[in-house]
Parts: sequence; structure tokens; C-alpha cells
Amino acid sequence: MARKKSVVAIVVCLGLFFGLFFFLQWNLKNYKALKKEGVESEARITGVDKTRTKTSQKQYSTTYYINYEFQDATGTTYQGREATSESDLASLRKIGAIMVTYLPDDPTVNQTSDSLTSDMLGITLIIFYGIMGLCVIGILVNIVIICRR
Repeated sequence: MARKKSVVAIVVCLGLFFGLFFFLQWNLKNYKALKKEGVESEARITGVDKTRTKTSQKQYSTTYYINYEFQDATGTTYQGREATSESDLASLRKIGAIMVTYLPDDPTVNQTSDSLTSDMLGITLIIFYGIMGLCVIGILVNIVIICRR
């Protein structure tokens, strides 16, 4: 029975590891491309959304999103959506516009220009690589458990 649980744990850890790895690679590729080749455009804020997620029995977490649309160099309109803080919502609503950076070859890849200059990338990388490291440790521990039996 313990061997079966260890195999399941290994499969879960491998799935989490590779899922995080490919998610991180895809986001880093887009981030680097936007920093290197991105074109700025003014975007009009079209709406604000919020989602509530239950974090425990009595606790909820609220995430705020801004929806925006912008035009590329050819005049084609594209839309985007990005998370923002509650404190930024009031000023964003008053301003009504933000700057976005998009890829000229694929304007569907876009994000607000402020988020590209944020220092959150380093923190995000540390968190993702930390979780991936824990996955590797979990895999190794479970392999040792299986081999001992």
C-alpha cells in the first residue's frame, strides 16, 4: 500500500514539476520578447472585474482585473486583461487609459507596460523554482521509499 502511495506521489510531483517548467518557460519567452521587440500603444480601459477565491473556511481572496483594448500599428483592435491591486483601481478608473506593450508579429501577446518594469519577475522566479525544487525532493524521497521495500 505504501509503495502504491509513493508511486502516486511521484506521478503527482512529476506532473507538477513539468507543468510549472513549461508554464515558466512560456511566460519567460513572452516576457523576454516583449522587453526586446515590444511596441507600446495607449490602451483604453474597458472594464474592471474581480474574482473571489475561497482560501479557507472563512477566508476569501479577491483578485482585481482591468480589461483594456488597444490598436496595433495597422489599426486592428486587440483586447487584454491583467490583474491589478485594489489600490490602483481608483486611479486607473479616473485615468481611463494605460500604456501596453505588444509584440508586432502577434499583438495578442501583450501586457501593461508597468508590469514589464516591475521587479515581480525575480520574486516569481524564486517562488516557481522553489516549488520545482520541492517537487524534485519529493520525487527523490519517494524513489528511496520504493527502493527500500
